[in-house]
Amino acid sequence: MLNISTKQINYNSVETSLNVTHCILIAQQNGQNILLSHPNLFLYQKTRQSIRTSLRYASIISMFYRFLSTLEKMKGKELGVYHMLADNKDIMQWQVHRQTERVNKQSLRPSLDTTLEDAKILMVFFNWLNMRGYLTNVNVQLKTWRANFRSRRMLTYIQTRSQFSIDADNIRVLEKKRRQRQSNFLITDQEIKLLLGAYADPVYACLFNLALGTAMRPMDLVKFPYIGNGRNLHILPYSEMDKKSITTRYTVIESKGNKDRTINIHMDDLKALEDNYITPHYATRKKLYKKRYGHECPPHILFLNKKGDPVTESMISSRTNDAKQKLL
Repeated sequence: MLNISTKQINYNSVETSLNVTHCILIAQQNGQNILLSHPNLFLYQKTRQSIRTSLRYASIISMFYRFLSTLEKMKGKELGVYHMLADNKDIMQWQVHRQTERVNKQSLRPSLDTTLEDAKILMVFFNWLNMRGYLTNVNVQLKTWRANFRSRRMLTYIQTRSQFSIDADNIRVLEKKRRQRQSNFLITDQEIKLLLGAYADPVYACLFNLALGTAMRPMDLVKFPYIGNGRNLHILPYSEMDKKSITTRYTVIESKGNKDRTINIHMDDLKALEDNYITPHYATRKKLYKKRYGHECPPHILFLNKKGDPVTESMISSRTNDAKQKLL
């Protein structure tokens, strides 16, 4: 199978005169590193606004190209013509291949929904190629690229291709287990209390509570300021804010999909934030920040860990997993 690596690059674009960041795909073939030109052009044009989107799109295209490399019709073919030789049937077979592997592993992932959504992104790639005059065999207008996993014939085919014969409806069984696991995912109030007490650093408990009160995502929480600016100029520590209303509006800048959105934050949540984090910890952590970075902590950074480092999304994820492991 073809070996493809994903690399994140940052540079000044001649086209836009701006710094851009996106992923590129590099394949190893016959002892050489080969840039996948057409996918890389697509990643530049369509995903440079969001590195998360770029990573996801790059991963999906990479998976599909690796699958194509296993097909008989691609044997001996240059990577530069893969996009020309791939067709609707190949995209459908790729979906079937992923579900066959899933059955073999008896895994809950990728779900049928994920398989379809990934295939849709692949169609976005081929549509982009078609619109720009690049030759492809993929007809985006036809729906023949969709694998009908509800068909008993399709399920039987997957069972035949896989090494599992326990249940003819194996995929349906896995989907049912996945839904059951999702429905049991919501944690109870008692479990929340246990989790909050398991964090080694109180900043993560405060972040978790703020997330519960505001429904902000981790990517939004880490950008919540000590003192706001622009549309959030009114955001201050609770003791310094106007308390005429029980809520205040806060604009989340460049949230999911690179979009702004405005939410209401209850003043009680800001009071809890001041009582549990700002008053007892923020001043000390600001000093650690200055010692580590050589300058004052800017007012747009509020959440700092015990070492004085700004909290990131990945740090929230890691510390939450650590806290969960303590409770197991």
